[in-house]
Amino acid sequence: MNVRRAFTLIELLVVIAIIAILAAILFPVFAQAKAAAKGSASLSNAKQTTLATIMYSGDTDDYQVIHAIPFDTTSPADNHRPWTVLIVPYMKNTDIYQDPLSSAFNAYFNPNGTLNKTVNDEYAPRYAYVYQIHSPVLYYGGTDLRSNPGSQTTLGSPAETPLMVADRNMADGGTWWWYGAGFGFSDTYDVGSPYCPPGQYYANPQSLCAAGYLSWGTGSVSGWTSTDIPKGALTAGVAFRKANRGIVTFADGHASTMAPGQLAAGTNWNTTIASGSTVINDQTKYLWDNL
Repeated sequence: MNVRRAFTLIELLVVIAIIAILAAILFPVFAQAKAAAKGSASLSNAKQTTLATIMYSGDTDDYQVIHAIPFDTTSPADNHRPWTVLIVPYMKNTDIYQDPLSSAFNAYFNPNGTLNKTVNDEYAPRYAYVYQIHSPVLYYGGTDLRSNPGSQTTLGSPAETPLMVADRNMADGGTWWWYGAGFGFSDTYDVGSPYCPPGQYYANPQSLCAAGYLSWGTGSVSGWTSTDIPKGALTAGVAFRKANRGIVTFADGHASTMAPGQLAAGTNWNTTIASGSTVINDQTKYLWDNL
């Protein structure tokens, strides 16, 4: 006669303890694998966005994507179409504008996905265009500010010239839109460069710095509710979400990740310096120019 023996309480507890230990070991590994996958997808999205801008240049006599174009001449400060709209024909899928490492953000403000003539209906990216290099905003007097796209082939070192960088999420604070004299800027389309002289707001090369920002450093973003470097708090909106590294693409089309210090190379920036105190101390290492 066979007698079936049940688990004792001790044996059951041992099994449960082993399962708990294995789970404690494996769950962080799964989380890391998921984060790595999102990081790879983020890098790919940024690269695809950059390639779309390069394709755009190929169809426009080598000119870079314009930072923003007015489409309502009666109110140029409030109504314009940003670069995100111009490169859509080369992308087809606007989900590419989203960063999997950031919280979900609808590519359209308008639920039906149409583009009406209001700024709130434009595509909202999680990658910002380094317009200060590629389509600088110059001052022509009075309230006349214009975006001036440059030629891609005039860049001195395309492989060392940033074109797109991961930018902050609006959920982290700050204002959505800033209106300048005759020109509008969005906190999500633009980021600040490491160097921006206080009081002048013109960076190197001669271009209006991203509105609402000064140079990198403490207090660099107006209305900011975060102090985290990964969220862009000390880097004028440039986010470093991929293991404390930022997604960066370059004018030659390649994409990479960089630490804050690498992107600020050639300046005196550090995590304690006050915004507006950043200066270029080695122009040969400074990335945010077209040399």
